[in-house]
Amino acid sequence: MRGDRLGYSNGMIVLAALSILLIEVFSAQTNALIPLYSIGVFLAFTIAQLGLTRRWMRVKGRGWKAKAIINLFGAIVTTVVSIVVAVTKFTGGAWIVLVILPILVFLATRIRKHYNNVADALRMDVEHSPPVEHRVISVVLVSSVHQIVRQTVSFALSTTNEVVALYIGFDDESIKRMEDKWEQWGSPCRLITVKSEYRSLLTPLSRFIKRLENYEGGKPDHIQLLIGQFIPKKWWHQILHNQSSLLIRTWMIKHRDVVVTTLPFHLPK
Repeated sequence: MRGDRLGYSNGMIVLAALSILLIEVFSAQTNALIPLYSIGVFLAFTIAQLGLTRRWMRVKGRGWKAKAIINLFGAIVTTVVSIVVAVTKFTGGAWIVLVILPILVFLATRIRKHYNNVADALRMDVEHSPPVEHRVISVVLVSSVHQIVRQTVSFALSTTNEVVALYIGFDDESIKRMEDKWEQWGSPCRLITVKSEYRSLLTPLSRFIKRLENYEGGKPDHIQLLIGQFIPKKWWHQILHNQSSLLIRTWMIKHRDVVVTTLPFHLPK
């Protein structure tokens, strides 16, 4: 990740941290770090010379044989030096490079494979893959009837006609109060109540989402889960409230066709 000054900021931070660790482990004795430096340098020279040799054999061009011989000779010399340093300085710290380097190469190949898989998954034919319209059902999570619910329901009704409100109650009394209050509010959309005896939100919500995926009017292409979240004016007010919206977003990300939308409500005080 390149920073504002076009440098790889994260890489610089990691290198600085590892450098500090090396200085601490070797008690700031630079002489003890020489084996690590020497074998690292000659291994880099060997890889570079082999890479150049391979390039000349692939690209060829004018005088490529002489250039390939020179680079191959350099690769042989640096390989011999690397082996000598690895054997003579193995117990002096060279073993660290010999152990870590294959691990880094393995990680690099795995990372490259991941990026290739991501590119393959995102690639499409722009001429034969136009955007299509989907059927979306919006589910609004409600805890009561208040300003946040009003804002969330209003937004949902503005985006689609298929809107349902879901209330997860922990006892029959709270469910009855919610149904009465919802009817008193004018029932802006259909209210579905679910009882959770163990005061859990995630389990009944997941069951409802699975049930909705087999909707009687036909399976919806996507389910939009709308969560209203109030934003305190001061940062330390966050610790005074639970983070259920964050928990729900994290839990719902495993559902492939569920889109989680968070609507912020900024508290004035």
